[in-house]
Amino acid sequence: MEKEDEDYLFTLAQDADSYLNSWNSLPTPPGTAQAKSMYEEMSKALLNAVVCLPASTKPEADGTTALAKPTPIGTVILGSRDAMRANNRAGFLGITIEDQYQGQGYGSEVINWVLDFGFRYMNLHRVELQTFGSNLGAIRLYERLGFVHEGRRRETTFREGEYVDSVVMGILEGEWRRSRGIS
Repeated sequence: MEKEDEDYLFTLAQDADSYLNSWNSLPTPPGTAQAKSMYEEMSKALLNAVVCLPASTKPEADGTTALAKPTPIGTVILGSRDAMRANNRAGFLGITIEDQYQGQGYGSEVINWVLDFGFRYMNLHRVELQTFGSNLGAIRLYERLGFVHEGRRRETTFREGEYVDSVVMGILEGEWRRSRGIS
C-alpha cells in the first residue's frame, strides 16, 4: 500500500461518522498501530482500493498546466472468507464514501465495478454485505443495484443512544448477469 493511501485510510478512520458506519465496534478511532493492523487485514482481501476522483489539470501562474493528484473520497473492499470455504465462491463487500461525496453516484459506480470484478474475474457465485438498518440511503442503493434482503439481525449495535438492526443483503451471479443482460 502506498504511504499516501495509508495516510488517507488513517484520516478516514479518524472521521467519527465514517468510522461508525464502517465498523461494528466501540466508537473509538484507532491509533496508528491499530489502524496499521486493520489495513494489513484489509490487504488480504480479493480487492482493496482507495476510491478516488480522477486527477485534473490546473493552470499554473506561468501559463503551463500541471496535473493535480487524484482526490481520495472513500474505500472499497471485496473480501472472502477463509481458504477452507473457497469452494463456496462467496465474497463480502464493504464500502465507505465520505459524507460530502455521497448521493452523487460514486457509490453506484464503485459497487458496479466491484461486482463486475468479482463475478467476471474472481469467479464468485455470490457477494454479500451488511449495513445498519438505520442507513436507509445505503439500503435503497443496494436494492437498486440488485441486492436482495437476506436477513435482519435485531438490535445488534448500540449507536447514538439506541440499538440498531443489522441488515444482511446479497446478490447472486445469475441475478447480476440478468440485471446486466449477460447470458
